[in-house]
Amino acid sequence: MSDRQKRSASMTTSTPPQGVPYLGHITDSGRWANFRHHADDIFIRTPPKCGTTWTQAICAMLVSGRADHGQLPGMVSPWVDSNFAPIEDYLRQVEAQTHRRYLKTHIPFDGLHSPTRSGAPTPRPRPSMR
Repeated sequence: MSDRQKRSASMTTSTPPQGVPYLGHITDSGRWANFRHHADDIFIRTPPKCGTTWTQAICAMLVSGRADHGQLPGMVSPWVDSNFAPIEDYLRQVEAQTHRRYLKTHIPFDGLHSPTRSGAPTPRPRPSMR
């Protein structure tokens, strides 16, 4: 295998490093540090103003199995890295959920903290485009 093939293979099979700090006016990747991952968590990662709420609505329908699930996106799919409320409030909200969890973030994949410390599996990125 050539050097180029080896580099290409490692890029497609490896997970990027995690925990890269991202700090914005209303977001902070450090807020994910105490988040407890579940193996089936869904992370809706989009740049701002690129269909995040729309994607949350699609996830709500897929997870609940119906179009009228009766929840606001921000209540069922919290934005953990935003600094609008104390992180403890968001973490309690997430832990209280009884359905498969899907969470909003504008932090790139490498900014999420590695869940391997808690023994949970590493999240796998699933790109989605519109």
